[in-house]
Amino acid sequence: MSKASVLRVKHLGLTKSSIVYLFLGLYAVLIIVPLLIMYNSSLRSTTELFSAPLSLAINPRFENYREVLLGSNFMLHLMNSVIITAGAMLLNIGVGTPAAYALARYRVKSAGIVYSFFLLGLMVPLRLASLPLFLMMRDLGLLDTRTALILVYSAWRFGFTILILYGFFYNLPENLEDAGRIDGANEFQLFRKVMLPLARPGLVIAIIYNAVPIWNDFFFPLIFLRSSELSPLPLAVANFFGEHSVQWGPLFAFLGLSILPIVVLYLLMSRYFIRGMLAGTFR
Repeated sequence: MSKASVLRVKHLGLTKSSIVYLFLGLYAVLIIVPLLIMYNSSLRSTTELFSAPLSLAINPRFENYREVLLGSNFMLHLMNSVIITAGAMLLNIGVGTPAAYALARYRVKSAGIVYSFFLLGLMVPLRLASLPLFLMMRDLGLLDTRTALILVYSAWRFGFTILILYGFFYNLPENLEDAGRIDGANEFQLFRKVMLPLARPGLVIAIIYNAVPIWNDFFFPLIFLRSSELSPLPLAVANFFGEHSVQWGPLFAFLGLSILPIVVLYLLMSRYFIRGMLAGTFR
């Protein structure tokens, strides 16, 4: 290959990389700018927001955060969100992980049919079944309980967990299983001590992708919960909308505090998340 051809190939690669980085930069701007506007608005009064919506907070109004923390039962709603999300994730991952492992590693004829059945569940919006779910929870006596949301959320995200972890378990070398069996490991030990640690990036992806929509969901708490003491954070946002006015400053402060736990979760797991996104492939 001539020198001119080499330079042309390098220039083409540089151009493609520049385009990719440009789109990634634009996407980052689309994500970060609304967050900055929200936090800036949380430090302003309603009058200032209406007079100049996008101007900077010259005199930060930290009273909005004090009002949220002391006067809106924020910690109670935060605890409800944590309990519901953590409970749904524990049930979802606890059942979905061994199920994905069994479908991926045990070569039985019905495994493909069962796997396809779970994937079909991803194509049907769960909100279409809101009425049957409501009647089911009513008959079980679970209305106005966190348990109802935990069960619904766990089932809602179960197919996605299978989809993510199936690809990780399926692509693990079979030599690892053979070596474990030669060393005397039974099937449970093989799963827990050999395969599960190697699929850790996939678990992180499943946790983050499942936790975010559960944490942010407004629809199912509105259907299943009646007591304000059990309301998670998305449902508690409605308290800031009065009959004749909206408390915009405290509302933005409430939203700013609400997203912090899920951001912290991502930051703590970002290393495994990025590794999983680069390594995980689907069948």
